[in-house]
Amino acid sequence: MIPKPKATYIGSPLLEYETLDSTNTFSQDLVSKSNPSEGTTVLAHFQSAGKGQYGRVWDSKAKENITLSIILRPTFLAIKDQFYLNVITSLAVAECLEYYVKDVVKIKWPNDVYIKRNKICGILIQNNLQSQQISNSVVGIGINVNQETFHKDIPNPTSLTRECGQQLDLLEVRKLLFGLIEKYYSKLKEGKFENLLSEYQDRLYMKDVLSRFKLNDRIIDGVIHSINELGQLVIKIDGALESFSKTEIQYLK
Repeated sequence: MIPKPKATYIGSPLLEYETLDSTNTFSQDLVSKSNPSEGTTVLAHFQSAGKGQYGRVWDSKAKENITLSIILRPTFLAIKDQFYLNVITSLAVAECLEYYVKDVVKIKWPNDVYIKRNKICGILIQNNLQSQQISNSVVGIGINVNQETFHKDIPNPTSLTRECGQQLDLLEVRKLLFGLIEKYYSKLKEGKFENLLSEYQDRLYMKDVLSRFKLNDRIIDGVIHSINELGQLVIKIDGALESFSKTEIQYLK
């Protein structure tokens, strides 16, 4: 197996709590009141109000999963390129999971991670802007690791233990995740935008497959073609390519 990358600053310091309402909320508050170093990570064994995309709640059982937020300072990144933070985080999570599962891990745009047709990870990135640059970012990650049962209202969850048939060491998975985030973040600092976007697109969930979407107030059928440099989803609809932001369009089953 390929040697596991080790982090030198991601996850250091690690602020660990039994319970928080949301690691992203706590991290945002920390950033507003102090000057945490890049790589500072807030981890909660249980979140009472974990955040997901579109204001959804992230459901996770205590001490069974990874729920954390990493504070980054990507001041080198233009505001127009902020989607690349989603790119590197999704790629790091996907590579991490593939150390444990046989299936190819896919990324459901913009920032969910899937195994087959089931969701195993959600990512929520909140960027704080100052003037014309990103002053800091809070990268929230929730990975289902050892949870075996989920709330009936969650449509398609899975976890590492469901996929590989055994309980895993959360600390080991977390250390690997930190190393991979540092690896991909370094690539971003080096300006390897084209390579990173290509890797992301290779993992696109439902790429080249006829799918159904909700576009504003109407239902459309189309085929995911790619992601453009602004992080928009490019879909082929009736033979023409159209681009959409995450607020305009949603996947439907």
